[in-house]
Parts: sequence; structure tokens; C-alpha cells
Amino acid sequence: MLLKGTSCKTRFYGAIALIIASMLVFCPGLDARDRSAKGVKLNYKSLNAKALKEYSKPVHPGRSGSVPFWNGFSYRFIYAPAFEFGEVPGAVKYRFTVRQAEHDNMTETMEYIGNGVESRNYSAIDATPGPGPYKEWTFKADSPQNALSPVWNKIPVGRTEVVVEGLDKSGKVVGQAGRRTFYRDFPFHGPYTEAPRGYHEAAVLTAVYFHKMPAIHHWLENAGPDLSYELNGYACKIYGATVRMECFLASQVPALREEALTIARNAAECMMGSAQPAGAPLEYFPATYYLDPEDKSTGEYYVHQINKGKTMFMEAVSATNALLDLYNATGEKRYYDFAIHIADTYKRLQAEDGSWPVKVEFDTGISVTPARSIPTALLHLFVRLRDEYGLQDYEEARVRGEEWIKENVLESFNFNGQFEDQPTESWQKYQDLTHGQANDFTIYLLGKEKPTKEEIEQCREMVRFSEDQFTYWDTVVGPEGYKTMLTPCVFEQYNYQTPIDASVVEMANSYLSLYSVTGDKLALAKGKALLDAAVKSQCPLTGILPTKWFFNPEVPYSKRTHWINCAFASVSVLERFARMTGEI
Repeated sequence: MLLKGTSCKTRFYGAIALIIASMLVFCPGLDARDRSAKGVKLNYKSLNAKALKEYSKPVHPGRSGSVPFWNGFSYRFIYAPAFEFGEVPGAVKYRFTVRQAEHDNMTETMEYIGNGVESRNYSAIDATPGPGPYKEWTFKADSPQNALSPVWNKIPVGRTEVVVEGLDKSGKVVGQAGRRTFYRDFPFHGPYTEAPRGYHEAAVLTAVYFHKMPAIHHWLENAGPDLSYELNGYACKIYGATVRMECFLASQVPALREEALTIARNAAECMMGSAQPAGAPLEYFPATYYLDPEDKSTGEYYVHQINKGKTMFMEAVSATNALLDLYNATGEKRYYDFAIHIADTYKRLQAEDGSWPVKVEFDTGISVTPARSIPTALLHLFVRLRDEYGLQDYEEARVRGEEWIKENVLESFNFNGQFEDQPTESWQKYQDLTHGQANDFTIYLLGKEKPTKEEIEQCREMVRFSEDQFTYWDTVVGPEGYKTMLTPCVFEQYNYQTPIDASVVEMANSYLSLYSVTGDKLALAKGKALLDAAVKSQCPLTGILPTKWFFNPEVPYSKRTHWINCAFASVSVLERFARMTGEI
């Protein structure tokens, strides 16, 4: 049966279902680098046991003097952590005591999730166990920096404290090495609820919804954006995603092809019109922000005000991919040529050490922060130019950029966020970690024709990190008596404690790549669970795929924020999984 789990009888839904049915024949087959998941059986009893075993191993544990500790600002863990506790003079052994309150009301800790409140202070979340009596687990080790592996899988979900004491030869306590509180979070435990409809169907429904949005439909007869949709102030991000979503829709729904390509062309022309002229330091780079946003100091335009005259250096990658998609859809070479001009500017502006800046002045190209980009999106673009168009011009820049990430990010494990609304230049290392570039670099490395054994292990570690710090397999019942967050889900960053649809599918994408290269069924099961949740989040009546996964009953779908760039990420990964499962 084509439409799995369909029960809605509305005219809109039925019409879209017929369109989807008519278009299945046009969908591409399985990518040569993907492993088929069609007919693969998942034994969750053994997979859950395997997951628990893996959770006892710490993620990229630090070692004093050689490997930095990345988790100084971390609040919660799924994998057994190891902390940077100092040695105690006279100690020959260390006693670890882990404790939890026997009657802990965890809703006090977790109630900020799901009620429309976006916590922006990760370290302020109280993980201290409540008043006793306490349950305790103890073990001894030679180092105060030993992971909690010996007792980890005995510790239930909840607010947790560990105290490490130094012991002399007689077993007497001679000092405290350290104390830390944290939240011991839910492990993976499948199976989870299946998707209520097919992955391809969900992807097309999403594309149709955005196509019909008034702010997107506005492009049919207008050369400029509808700024009543505040997100249209983000030129590269939103216009680029609009072009890509409409090109996807044009390939899937013949009845909407001409409309979709008209929207794509107009959005692309506006984006190209905002670009720097030939000969400028950032020649052909479109603006990160629409050049004349409404004069507002609140809402989404606040970001534009604080970044006036600046541009996020990697945002032009979004525009480049969009123009390439539009060239593929229309055959109009001017879009291809413009995209190549942008890529050439990226290549020209690569620093001697192989890096690129994060944020620069739009007119001069001068960096406004010493921070350097983690240029994973650009590496993917260079791969696309090589594999899809046969261009070798960017190979040297790609290799140098890859080496820069390996030497400067993988060595330090500093996946600090690089968002325009966050003051990254003033933060300490590891203060605002995010999964984004970790997942993106994982997909890049695993997408190689023959990733090395070392690269595969590096990818496993990045995936473990992203799961450990940002993936929520379950949540507690809130104070109102229900779970206020759809799980499984993935949060975006430390400084934005919010489950985001793009974060969910990016994490799932890493799992799909890991499965494709290694055949790891646990990775497949985790990726599937996340994508099933993504489809569950979709409104079946309209096709809306919400960006923020807060499910407060008082906030209707129509009032949720809908970032088209995030939605396009969801569409792309849902399509990938649809191909892997043989759905298309």
C-alpha cells in the first residue's frame, strides 16, 4: 500500500496523496555509497544490550597534559563521563562515590523543556540531587580522572553527584580531588513509535506546505521578499533554502513545476542581486541579511541590527548550492556560472593555514573576530563540484581545509557553536558546544570512497559526542502530568536548549552514514528512531514540519516558527532514508 498509516479524509490531504503517488517513478535510486536498509531486521533486545555496553565507555576522555577535557560546561551525560579532577598530595588511590536522592522529583530539573521557554543558560540548570536519603555507588581507581564506567550502568536516570576522594596507603581520606553534579540521562531503548506515513511522502508534504505559504508564494509575482515573514530577512539562509525546496518540489510534482521554478528563479535573482560586485574583496558573495530589513530592534531582525554591515562567511555556501540546484533544474548556465564565482572567492580567501574566518565585514572582507570557521559545509560543496561537475580546481583547498579541521578541532574536540546571534568571540573553549559541525564532518569523512580506519573511529567518536550531549531518547513526565517534549529529539547547542528538526535529521544522517560504511545495525536503529520522530512531528492535515519541537498544547502549529532551511534539511535526509529503505 502506498500511503502507510493514512487515515485523514480531507480534500487537501487526498489531493497531495495522489500527487505523491504519481511522482514516485521520478525519484532517484539508492546512492552508490549508501547501504540498503530494505528488509533489515532489527533485534532490539540485542541492540539495547549493545547500546548499554557502549555507554560505559567515555566519549573522547581527557588526559592531563595531552588530551584536553571538553566537558567542563557539560550538564548531562548518556555515556560514562571522566572529569578533570586534580591529584591529591599523598593519595595512592581514589574513591569515587556517586549518589542520587532516593525520591527525586526530576520534573523540577526538566520542566523548562517543552513549555515554550527557550533556556539560554545551560550551566544554570540545577543537577544537584534533592534532599536525602541517598542511593550510593562506589569504586576505587588509580586516577581521579577515571571514568565512571565501573558503576555507570547501575545508575538510573536522574540528578546525580560524584565526589572523588584521595586515599593514602592505609585507606584514610587525605583530601578531595573534586565534586561534580550532572544529569544522568535516558539511554537508547528501542523500539520507538513507527513513522505514521512514508518518509518520501512526509518530505513531499513538507515541500508542498512551504510552497503554499503566503510568504513563499509571494515570490511568484515579486522580485523581493515578503518581510512579514521575518525569517526572509536572512538572505542566503532562507532564499537559498527556498530555491532548493522549490527545485525539489519541481522534480516531484509536475502540476507545481512551473510555479516552483518561478519562485526559485525570483528568489535566486534577489539573492544574486544582493551580492558584492566583481573585483570586491567578497566578490559574488550574496549578503547574509536582506539589505533593507524593516527597522525593528526585536524579534528576528534583532540579529540583523547587531550584525549590521557584517556577513557570516560560510552562509554563501547555501547560496552556491541553491544556484547549482537551479542550474540542474533549468539548464540555465548563468546560475552555474554565478555559483562557480562564489566558489572561486572561497578558494582565493583561504588562509595559509587552510582556514577561513567566521564573521567578516561585508564590504571589506576583514574578519571581525579571531575565531575561525569549522568549514564542513564548504568541504561538502567542494566535493559536490568535483563529483557532480568534474571540477578539480578546489581539491587543494578541500584537502587543506580537511587537514585544518583534523589538526585544530579533532585534536582539541572544541566544537564550539558558530551562530550569528551568539557572542562566540568572548566565550571560553567548550562553553557553547554544538553537534552541527561534528555531524557534518562525520558525514563528510564517511562519504569518502574509502575512509581510513582512523577516520571511521574519529567519526564514531563524533557521533558518540553528539548523542551524549544533545540527543534525548526520552524525557520525564512534566509537572502537568504529561511529557512536554516529543522524543527522540536533538537539541541544537548548549546556549540554546531547544529541540530542532534540523538537529534531529543531522544526527540521523550521521547514523545513516555510519551504518552505510560499517553495517552497524545499532546506528541504523538510532537513525530510524530519530527520523520516525521527525515524521511524527508533522501535522498530517497541512504538512507542517515544525522547526522547534515544543509541544505545549496552548501553542498551535500556526504559531510555531518555521525555518525553511531547517525544513529542507529534513526533506533531504528523509529522502535519503526513503531510498535506503527501498521506499523510492
